[in-house]
Amino acid sequence: MTPLLETDVELVEQKSNANVYEVAYGRTDRPTLAVVDALARIESVDPSELSPLHDAIDTDALDRLVDHARGRTPEAAFTVTFTFDGYGIEIDHPGRIRIEAPAR
Repeated sequence: MTPLLETDVELVEQKSNANVYEVAYGRTDRPTLAVVDALARIESVDPSELSPLHDAIDTDALDRLVDHARGRTPEAAFTVTFTFDGYGIEIDHPGRIRIEAPAR
């Protein structure tokens, strides 16, 4: 098993399209760590083997944005999308990440 980061990431569903994953993570987890953890699980590699996420997005700003949205109301509506190493990543309602893997 791939070593995990300190998150509660759970790959909850691989959609019928084999390239799409829905990921749940703990409400107190940093979403950026959850993304890295989930991608490592999808790729079956150690998280340290992935390219640095901060090369694609300002990780501190993303974590602050999600924390701010969570603080406004538990059901705060927001969506953040970006690409990383060919993956389409969408973070929305706190605790949910959608990852679309590149076609191979």
